[in-house]
Amino acid sequence: MASTSSPAVRARPGRAPHGQDGRRAAAQAMLMAAAERHRAKDYRTARDLYRQVLRHDPRQPDALHLQGMAMAALGEVAAGERLVRRSIALHPGRAAFWSNLGNLLSRSDRKAAAVDAYGEAIRLDPSFADARANLAGALASQERYPEAEQAARAALDLAPDHPTALANLAGALIGRHRFEDAEAPLERALALAPDGYDSWYNLGHLSMARGRADEAEHAFRQALRLDPHALEAVRWLGYACTRTRKGEEAEAHLRRFLAARPGPSNVHSMLGHLHVQRGRLADGLALLRQGVARPDAQSAEHSTLIFDLNYDPSIDPVALRAEHERWARRFALPHVLRSMPACTGHDPERRLRVGFISPDFRGHSVSFFFLPLLRHLDRSEVETFCYAYVDRPDAMTGRLREVADHWRDVRRLSDDEIDRQVRADRIDILVDLAGHTSDSRLLVLARRPAPVQASYLGYPNTTGTAAVDWRIVDAITDPPWADAHSVERLLRLDRCFLAYEPVDYPEITDPPCLVEGVVTFGSFNNMAKLNGAVFDLWARILHAVPDSRLLLKHDMSHDPVVQADVTAGFGARGIEAGRIRLAQRSDSRLDHLRTYGRVDIALDPFPYGGTTTTCEALWMGVPVVTLAGDRHSSRVSASLLHGVGLPSCVASTGDDYVLTATELAGSAPMLRTLRRMLRGEMAASPVMDQAALGHSMTRAFREIWRDHCARAARR
Repeated sequence: MASTSSPAVRARPGRAPHGQDGRRAAAQAMLMAAAERHRAKDYRTARDLYRQVLRHDPRQPDALHLQGMAMAALGEVAAGERLVRRSIALHPGRAAFWSNLGNLLSRSDRKAAAVDAYGEAIRLDPSFADARANLAGALASQERYPEAEQAARAALDLAPDHPTALANLAGALIGRHRFEDAEAPLERALALAPDGYDSWYNLGHLSMARGRADEAEHAFRQALRLDPHALEAVRWLGYACTRTRKGEEAEAHLRRFLAARPGPSNVHSMLGHLHVQRGRLADGLALLRQGVARPDAQSAEHSTLIFDLNYDPSIDPVALRAEHERWARRFALPHVLRSMPACTGHDPERRLRVGFISPDFRGHSVSFFFLPLLRHLDRSEVETFCYAYVDRPDAMTGRLREVADHWRDVRRLSDDEIDRQVRADRIDILVDLAGHTSDSRLLVLARRPAPVQASYLGYPNTTGTAAVDWRIVDAITDPPWADAHSVERLLRLDRCFLAYEPVDYPEITDPPCLVEGVVTFGSFNNMAKLNGAVFDLWARILHAVPDSRLLLKHDMSHDPVVQADVTAGFGARGIEAGRIRLAQRSDSRLDHLRTYGRVDIALDPFPYGGTTTTCEALWMGVPVVTLAGDRHSSRVSASLLHGVGLPSCVASTGDDYVLTATELAGSAPMLRTLRRMLRGEMAASPVMDQAALGHSMTRAFREIWRDHCARAARR
């Protein structure tokens, strides 16, 4: 969230001594003309005029300096830097030269050197507002947000209407999650300079931080229009396009950035995750590993890598645990070592204070499963606290807030501040609902703000850190042999570990095979879950069921690259393109669920199967065939199917998976019966027995608290 203002373009008029010849006078006039073209953003003409000046006087410092800045504006940043350094060598006391050197170093992604250059400019001229404003941007780019805010405010003390200082103050505030505070300075910056690159750039970051990817995309486009060579705008426009599902354009922007800066960066992580989401797993993981390998990689990038490894059928669960532990050693362990674990006493039977922390207390699949649990926890045993870092609260946020005993809006707080809040609330058991998913604050738990900590629901694997004591699962998702896959101890509920609550659903229609005469298989899971092994089994099913079709649907199924890859993948397995359909994403939940009316049998992918998609299919009367594998992510559907009374749809081998699907496809009467009965059966099943889940979880909390107290007594 850093930006730099355009350089002040000033050519100092020289005093011509008596006898100065006409050539030097002409060169001085040419320098002034060049500066005028520079201010008008006619950089090519300005550059050529500066060159002519330097032919007459190769040591003219203003011409050297400004030619360097003009060349940088044309994208020749390295050549521009060399010229600016030559001007500094001639006149090291000129603050403007140092400030603009800082600008070029920032554009070259050498932010530490840029900070030093701005510091020298400020030392030479403490009243130089431009240098202080740009220093704020460089500090923010290094995530030194308190210092960035201080520098921006110092610039504004000197020049209250400095657009770059206002924009970079907003950038520093965004970095500190003070989004509301960032609005006013950004609005003022845009009012003062509607064509200010820095204002649009930081507006893009504010919009992205608030989950408004469409607005962020527009803002970064505006920034890039104002400075077509600004690689930072290219980087973040690419990222915004990944969030607005413009896969081809996103890839083009990110590759443009890497062509200019091929060294490992977070763009490797951005492009890698995009590849994974488009179904190109191997390419994506290779790029993610490059990005994470650099010393300054962020915790969230490494979390993205290990999250995406859950899609990889070639990595075994023990190796997957090791990857999570590698993240924990790098990012969590430093906090664990310097934090004092919280203590709230050791009474095993008192009422417990249980906190839940999540970015997904909104219209998100996690909340659709969490709300029934929160509603049915035994309040005589448990007092609930929700720690919400939700940038765009919605109706679901409001429903959760009404049900929770205590609500803490922590979106503007740092990890340290959340740690202090949890300790102040004297939470006994803190439950993380996000794991290594997007926007997680798992490093809060690394600080040990509660004496007992657990992971539940939102992530299908270990967190990797011993700071989390328990993972809450069930006996089907995690049989006894799964203990070796988890750093945490596994707490197995005596039932399915979750309960479903459908909302906004349409009526069920007859199976389409009864009307069309052919069977349609379907999967509405993330395209990242569709790998070569999945294609192999699905192609076998399609070969075994003549004229059958496969309908795929997800947020990326509209992507031409995805469509071509899917068609080619099945084509290589002998399935003609006409049998594969890719549905566009739906604008509403109702429309999405109605699409199940086009599916006879749902096929669960592996090794990362469905949860929400499985529940939705079953609620819409569509049986789901799953392959129960060797890890939690491949066994959730098995737990759900056992819960609704369809254990026959759970396969243990690939051959069994194919046989189960083909046998279902061969019985239209069975499909019709399931279509009519499944919703009622599911409603009466443990999968929707929310009260039973609440009681089971209440007992589980008591069990792990008693265990904690007993261990404390033995110490």
